[in-house]
Amino acid sequence: MKEVTLVPTSHIAAQSLKAVKKAIEESKPECIAVELDMNRYYAMKTEETATNREMLRSFGAMNFMIFWLMKSIQGYLGGKVGIMPGAEMVKAVDLASEYRIKVAFIDRNIALTFQRMSDIPKKEKLKMFWFLIKGSLGLLFSKIYKGKYSFDLTKTPPKELVNEAMSMLREELPTMYKVLVSERDAHMARRIRELLTEFDNMVVVIGAGHYDGIRKRLK
Repeated sequence: MKEVTLVPTSHIAAQSLKAVKKAIEESKPECIAVELDMNRYYAMKTEETATNREMLRSFGAMNFMIFWLMKSIQGYLGGKVGIMPGAEMVKAVDLASEYRIKVAFIDRNIALTFQRMSDIPKKEKLKMFWFLIKGSLGLLFSKIYKGKYSFDLTKTPPKELVNEAMSMLREELPTMYKVLVSERDAHMARRIRELLTEFDNMVVVIGAGHYDGIRKRLK
């Protein structure tokens, strides 16, 4: 009987750090998989990143601006709660080392994801850029949950809020959603299936926005 425990997280929530540790200690997995590729993990551990000029040249102006805004917003929110974005992924890898558990990096190479962004229509990129600008002002969140949910940065967002946000992204920016979410869901689900030929019990740490897509593909 194969067992996969999916742990949906928020990349800046203290609650997610606790959820990762609890899942690993309770499941005692043979393998811990994380939503990172090796390059992103190395960059997070060493804090070595490409310069803005290098990224601008590699990604193109619009892709770079989207990436920079997303990173800036996440970094700002992480600073508010004192947690480095992606800390729960690093925590999972550190626990794997501490408990001598195999670790797997299952996300698609970030360079390939940015390469795929060249297929996103300019209209969608401009719309995404505007959403991010509104998000940085706190307007996007109010549009999504309209006061129905409390929003605590220290906790993983409620499933209803995540689903509503992902639904909005899918409807408003279908190609962006395909490149950033559904293609990566498919890639990670495929990697998990490959790992299950070797391991019987796995804990998989993923962002909450990927939870439903990966779960459905595995089922």
